[in-house]
Amino acid sequence: MRGDHKRECHPHRPVHQRFLERTRHQPKVSTFTSSLPEARTPAHAIYRAFYNLVTLTEEEPFMINPARYDPACVELATYRNSSNKVISLPTLGKQNERAICMSIGFTYSCDIIHPKSFSKPGSSTPNYVKSILFGPMLTEWERTVGFFGTVFGVDKISVGTFTAGGRYVGVNVRTFPSEPASDLPDLPFIQATPTKRAPKKNPSTPSHSLLEMRDKMTWSANDDIAIWDATQYFKKSKAPSKQFTFDLLPTLPRMTADPTFGDIVIVLYSASSYNRDNGMGLSLNLYGVVLVSRYQK
Repeated sequence: MRGDHKRECHPHRPVHQRFLERTRHQPKVSTFTSSLPEARTPAHAIYRAFYNLVTLTEEEPFMINPARYDPACVELATYRNSSNKVISLPTLGKQNERAICMSIGFTYSCDIIHPKSFSKPGSSTPNYVKSILFGPMLTEWERTVGFFGTVFGVDKISVGTFTAGGRYVGVNVRTFPSEPASDLPDLPFIQATPTKRAPKKNPSTPSHSLLEMRDKMTWSANDDIAIWDATQYFKKSKAPSKQFTFDLLPTLPRMTADPTFGDIVIVLYSASSYNRDNGMGLSLNLYGVVLVSRYQK
């Protein structure tokens, strides 16, 4: 829990103007203020989801809303011989824990239930990636990029964006590309050379719990990336006792179809740096998606 943090910080301290000035180099993305048909998406769902993000409490383990979090409360850490720096939360007596970041936005396209395939140059084997392209709220995205710029100590950050339908430019959050998994049967008559590696622990699964979700910086397209249906908690007629919290995620219904254009979602991800020829790049690594409200056509 965050009570073990090494130093005093103010997770919900108002953002200083100098902090926001770092957003002047933010990627140009389509946002809630674009020409998306907002009126057809229930406004109360937007407000309620936004309220949950802004009022995130200390009881939510290792989850942060970068748009509303104090940069002094996080640190950059490296894991498993990787040079990539990951936003993490400091704890006493052990290695920093990866932070689970979250942002709310409109879905432009989503390929999680049905990963998208592509071919790498020089390879005949297709690779797959799970991703979501979404448009965040303008002011929240400015604060988010300002937070990242402050934490990584740079004035300009490159974030993956793509154009949807030749019209909307969205933020791309994805898994690591991977070849399709193949479950080979155990054939005793094949004399395979036994491995000398130490037996591995039970593999983590990002959909099982928040604890397992942050066990890796980047999940692959073969991992179980969940889309949870939380619409029951954001309906106007919801019961007063139904308060959404992120620790409910593993208990929520799993969606069997990807969110479609205009759906409101909360995207969960880790944030890490990587080197580019022209500076630092920021990788937003997909952890999971929460459906808040359906776009009503």
